Amino acid sequence: MSVSEVYKSLNEEQRRLLADKHAKLSQPVDDLIAFLKPIAACDKLGDKTRSKFGCGSAVAFLLVIPFAIMWGNGAFPSWLGMILVAAAVITGIMLVRRWSWLNKIDVSNNLRGLVLPVLQLFREDFDRTQPVQLDLDLRPPTDPAKQKSKTDAYASGAYYKIIDTFYVDPWMTGEAMLTDGTRLRWSISDSIRERAKTKKNARGKHKTKTRYAKKTSIDVEVALKAKQYELGEVADAEVIPGEKKNVVRVTRRLKSDTLDPVHPAAFIDLVAGVYRGARPVK
Repeated sequence: MSVSEVYKSLNEEQRRLLADKHAKLSQPVDDLIAFLKPIAACDKLGDKTRSKFGCGSAVAFLLVIPFAIMWGNGAFPSWLGMILVAAAVITGIMLVRRWSWLNKIDVSNNLRGLVLPVLQLFREDFDRTQPVQLDLDLRPPTDPAKQKSKTDAYASGAYYKIIDTFYVDPWMTGEAMLTDGTRLRWSISDSIRERAKTKKNARGKHKTKTRYAKKTSIDVEVALKAKQYELGEVADAEVIPGEKKNVVRVTRRLKSDTLDPVHPAAFIDLVAGVYRGARPVK
């Protein structure tokens, strides 16, 4: 199926999420997966085709110049030259419009790289009669609204201009009840440094490279029923004993040099670590 076909199959609420890139959801896990899965499929197809439309539009507009020159030099009959130039311009405009639309419905890869895998892996552990609460911000991690600061240009080594831009992206919070009565809460936030470095090469051309450094913070709170579990040792955790529930808070911080989503295992291991430190009450 094409991107357009998948998009047309979405309901109004799913299309709204693609447009707004933000949603507060409260549904049982099966309904939540069924809601998000087509959106992720549409986004995946969009990612595959967007660059093709972008490159195609650039090629179409570049062809206008040689077509116009050859037309002016009499290489084509007047009518043919006019048709070729017009066709290249119209094709370029159509491809740009398509590329622009795909950009508008593009959402962060965190949806299909982390959100959906976590929901699917926890599907059997979540209480299917209770809603899973999700607050998602699926704008790009380097969206201008997420920018916190930007340095003045500075030089280092061969690079005569370096600019660092910093972003903070608290893109997901969630809450769910597990089948054993445990309450699970979590939040995930990314802090990003975008470094654009410009230098002049031996041929006198100016070249700019952009590099990223990302720090991801995953915070998890697990509230275990006191009558069901005794708490043992949980590494690097804050433990708050209670009459009805024992609350364990754990955090993991990860570093990366790309904007790719962190692996779902990082989240799952945090939750599993709490359970490894708990003993069922006999």
